[in-house]
Amino acid sequence: MTFALGQHSIDKLVGVHPDLVAVVKLANTISKVDFSVVQGLRSASDEADMVKKHASTTMHSRHLAGKSGFACAVDCAAFVNGQIAWEPLALYAQINDAMQAAAKALRVPVAWGGAWAKFKDFDHWELSWSAYP
Repeated sequence: MTFALGQHSIDKLVGVHPDLVAVVKLANTISKVDFSVVQGLRSASDEADMVKKHASTTMHSRHLAGKSGFACAVDCAAFVNGQIAWEPLALYAQINDAMQAAAKALRVPVAWGGAWAKFKDFDHWELSWSAYP
């Protein structure tokens, strides 16, 4: 089945680095799990709120506009039967499979928060720091 990003996702991609936007759009067409973009660019005050809620651990998030002027991260939510599903986490591993396949096809290095050692962020993908400082 092929999925398409809805207008909400398209709106959330405004201000996100074009390379990551391309990865997300391609991944959505090849993913086995329907997903939506729920967060892209954040303001500093939005990031501060996320830190207060313990949903972020830093004020140096890739969701903030970087040197390029773009956010270099997105958060995506799985959809099952028309509803956001935060569990099971295996859904996010499947979305990651599609994100990594799209990233490889487009030659854009993307890291998944679900693979981090300290703070697992299963709905988060970001451009590589080394390639996109």
